[in-house]
Amino acid sequence: MSINYRPAEIEDSGKLAELINIASDGIVEYLFHDLVPGMTPIQVIAHNLENDNYPHSYRSAVVAAQEKDVVGMALSYPSSYHKITDEMRGFFPADRLEHLRYFYSSRGVIFKSCV
Repeated sequence: MSINYRPAEIEDSGKLAELINIASDGIVEYLFHDLVPGMTPIQVIAHNLENDNYPHSYRSAVVAAQEKDVVGMALSYPSSYHKITDEMRGFFPADRLEHLRYFYSSRGVIFKSCV
């Protein structure tokens, strides 16, 4: 079976959220745990990707697909967006953000490959 690369589509948001969760090595779970009643951290991420709010959008991803199954992805956006924003401060508990302050001040490659 061959792998095809294509721009992500809105229908890929759930799988993208799963892969982002894996690549984050626990950061997604740590930040989003119990923040939105009735939604898992992966569901929150998928919902945000579907909302198409740049740069946190399915449109910022290229997927690797085997047949119709997404088996990997590359998510890319300018490093200037990799920071703690006022919106984040209003949503996440301050202690969680403080714990990740160094992470969000870095500008290098953050996530591991999912392919």
